[in-house]
Amino acid sequence: MKKDQEISEKSKEALNQMWRNGCINDTYEPGSVFKLITASSSLEEKTDTLDSTFFCNGFIRDIPGVTLRCFNWQNPHGKETFTEALDNSCNPAFVQMVRHLGKEKFYRYINGFGFGNKTGINLPGESNGKIPKSLSDIGAAELATMSYGHGISVTPIQMIMAANAVVNGGDLLEPQINVKKVE
Repeated sequence: MKKDQEISEKSKEALNQMWRNGCINDTYEPGSVFKLITASSSLEEKTDTLDSTFFCNGFIRDIPGVTLRCFNWQNPHGKETFTEALDNSCNPAFVQMVRHLGKEKFYRYINGFGFGNKTGINLPGESNGKIPKSLSDIGAAELATMSYGHGISVTPIQMIMAANAVVNGGDLLEPQINVKKVE
């Protein structure tokens, strides 16, 4: 290829940005939105129910070398129901939920909801996101923080696809693009 035909790195980056689709290319740490996955997995496995209760003293301190806290650590939630834990977006409650569920089941659900894999939307540049490669990569701290969406990364389309499965009876539907007309 001749010098004048080569695309400069700057030009490649400009083209990449122009055609970039953040919904499928970019990943982010989902945070509290991911609590939907933890809660639905817990209910599906019946390791917790809507009648389950949790206790929030503001912190999780039983993991050696790690202190995790509720966003409301200065005014802890105390005893709360499953629904209240969802309403309060209480990190300690979700850590308790995932511990009841266990890392094996939780990891199976994370994979089952499609995280760590492309969705099949058939658009170029889709990212897989990032989840632990295996169960052995999930220690006590990782399991705890994953319960409330930290330590993993997802694409927006993955999160939408998983949330859709929660509300439609558990069917993980492949996203599609339908074009009626091109002008």
